[in-house]
Amino acid sequence: MRIAFVFDMDGVLFDSHPVHRLAWRELLREAGKEVSDAELDFILEGTTRDEILCHFLGPLSSEQIAHYATQKDAIFQQKEERVQTVAGIEEFLDLVEAAAIPMAVASSGSKARVERMLETHGLRGRFAVVLTRDDVGVGKESPAIFLRAAEELHVRPCEVVVLEDAIRAVEVVKKEGMKCIGIAAGTRGSDLLKAGADFVLPDFTRLKLSDLFELFQPPAVIEQQNSFPSFLNSPPPFCSSPAPLTGASLVPGPRRDFPRSGSLDSISQQPPSDLLSEVLPRLVGLTCICSSTNSCNPAKELRKAKKKDERR
Repeated sequence: MRIAFVFDMDGVLFDSHPVHRLAWRELLREAGKEVSDAELDFILEGTTRDEILCHFLGPLSSEQIAHYATQKDAIFQQKEERVQTVAGIEEFLDLVEAAAIPMAVASSGSKARVERMLETHGLRGRFAVVLTRDDVGVGKESPAIFLRAAEELHVRPCEVVVLEDAIRAVEVVKKEGMKCIGIAAGTRGSDLLKAGADFVLPDFTRLKLSDLFELFQPPAVIEQQNSFPSFLNSPPPFCSSPAPLTGASLVPGPRRDFPRSGSLDSISQQPPSDLLSEVLPRLVGLTCICSSTNSCNPAKELRKAKKKDERR
């Protein structure tokens, strides 16, 4: 079994909401509509561009929607160079890639803008799947985009971790049995927790993979940190009565055959950090993230495993 990560784009990968606010305020002012900051919070809720236009300007024809949409995109693109990635996201994506965990983007933005921003910031190649409102035809009041992301990543909904900043998106994915991490600060973070987020962080600077892996363990298991488990055992089925894990969180990666000979001697000479981040996933298709409170010795465990293998 594998897990997968699905990222929202605006507000999660990119700190783009301030620029979106400026663009929407300018467009609405040109259309004769003044809005307050509180009213502009509506754009944060995973709504599509068409929904935002009708919310502020009332019923519009398809021609009017197309006209205003083109204007808004042009205004945003003029200011797009101000957009920066959210703090810590690139380092976090490095960790996810090293653990061979598949990733997707699920955004309410237009296909053209989402692809452009990912390419501009060098992030497009990190994601196996990129989905937008153009792919599903609805906003995040529906689980459609998240369910499709799970399908295209070849995982079940209960194996998905969604990283979101929209309240109704959090509510939707939790109803589908997905895990959800809120990315927001201040009162916005509190609102995401109330909506059901498993936990909330202001950015990615303090987020560890082990924090996410623990979401797939029962609370009683997370508290047990007494011994290092045998990494040669098959991973537990996290979605259905998981077996207790102690001392580490095990998350399936790509399956590979375990080398029967000629590799453990050289492997055991490597530093523990290298073993944990690189060797173990390659040996047994698992990513092993040791608990910070447990002092394990991977090289010692490898030697034990070798002796056990020889006795067989």
